[in-house]
Amino acid sequence: MRIELQADGFIPGKDLNHFAKCCAAFELGTFMSQIESVRIRMASVHEARDGKNKTCQVKIDLSGRDRVITEVLSSDLHLAIHQALERAGGTVARKLQREHSETSNLVITEHHLADHREPERAA
Repeated sequence: MRIELQADGFIPGKDLNHFAKCCAAFELGTFMSQIESVRIRMASVHEARDGKNKTCQVKIDLSGRDRVITEVLSSDLHLAIHQALERAGGTVARKLQREHSETSNLVITEHHLADHREPERAA
């Protein structure tokens, strides 16, 4: 699972990068083998809505499958990162569970090759 961080309009700093990567690992670590990449885009919104001027967008590319995108707007960037990754993790879990249940309903039949030897005969 590759994690990419982007910050629009500011330099995030080491601590914020570490926080974002830790949150991604915690929220998505269970699905690591099925996730190709995670892109976390952090930005400050110029026109704040209700005092919420920080946004975090998370894009997850599942291996050979769909893409999951979540976005959270908050007054606190740490909270936006955490909530966006939490929502993305839930969406990934639902997608993979649905996919698993669709394939688990398939009937698998097993055929054994019959033993073609002649039955034991008395000599």
